[in-house]
Amino acid sequence: MSSTNDVLDLPAQRTSPSPVELFTAIVDGDDAAWRLAVERYRGLLHWVARRHRLTAEETADVMQETWTRLLEHLGDIRDPEHLGGWLATTTARQCLAVLRQRRRETPAPDGVVDSPDSWDVDDRLDAVQRGIALRRAVATLSRRERELIEVLLEPEPPSYAEISRRLSMPIGSIGPVRGRAMRRLRALLACDLDPQAGPLSA
Repeated sequence: MSSTNDVLDLPAQRTSPSPVELFTAIVDGDDAAWRLAVERYRGLLHWVARRHRLTAEETADVMQETWTRLLEHLGDIRDPEHLGGWLATTTARQCLAVLRQRRRETPAPDGVVDSPDSWDVDDRLDAVQRGIALRRAVATLSRRERELIEVLLEPEPPSYAEISRRLSMPIGSIGPVRGRAMRRLRALLACDLDPQAGPLSA
């Protein structure tokens, strides 16, 4: 098995491998790359799961199942640049499967006829759509902005001091970079979720 230490043992000027580099290292069997991927995308997957109002236990199960699916389908991924998007979409699908299973296992009260309307289908599909739109938008950001947003999406976002250490980013730059990234994300999400919004300005 080939080593990918030259990808993951980064020089000082590189903060982290790109999604393509990370995916290539995972395919090569690099355990460090796998752990890094879990850490990098944990916040995004947690956000998608919680948007579906899953319990903490269901969220943990869904995230575990998503990583299992990635392991099973490594050879099927044709666009590793959007690895985060694949993971987010897979998580959303697993969430819907959990909700369907939950619905089947919960008996309806006497006299109540079960119907698709009682599943909050529109709410769930809306959550999936927003999750997909978010991952598309995040993927268009610069590497610096994308890495910061991924850290801020973690269930317990680290302090600015920790972010500075992890991303090799001066503390004074975190606020401005976050502001630019959030403005860009809002514009991208508005356009993605509302096609009538028109083209984005630079």
